[in-house]
Amino acid sequence: MVVAVFQQKRNDKYRSFSVCVATTEFAHFFYIILDNLSSVKTFCLVICKNICMDKIFCTNLKNTRIEMGYTQKRVAEKLGVVESCYANWEQGRTEPNIAMLRQLGEIFNVSVDFLLGRED
Repeated sequence: MVVAVFQQKRNDKYRSFSVCVATTEFAHFFYIILDNLSSVKTFCLVICKNICMDKIFCTNLKNTRIEMGYTQKRVAEKLGVVESCYANWEQGRTEPNIAMLRQLGEIFNVSVDFLLGRED
């Protein structure tokens, strides 16, 4: 199983979405179809071969926050989201969008790849 993260830009606004597919080749095929059929440019951001990415992300997010000495409330305030939104990310109920991932990396002074479990 592969998770592919795509992003589309329309009117200077970005929309991100994830697709779970069987193979990397199918993710590339899906990307080509999206890019050709859509009236907006599609970018293939990430193709993760590890379907356990969500659990790894949740664990890394929580551990990094604790190591920094932050509460969920403090991180949520820095991001401009409600505390329950941030808590849902740590618990794997929802996922942050690409912009929030970037901000999380900046707040914790780590790379997005680290949070996603793609580097140590």
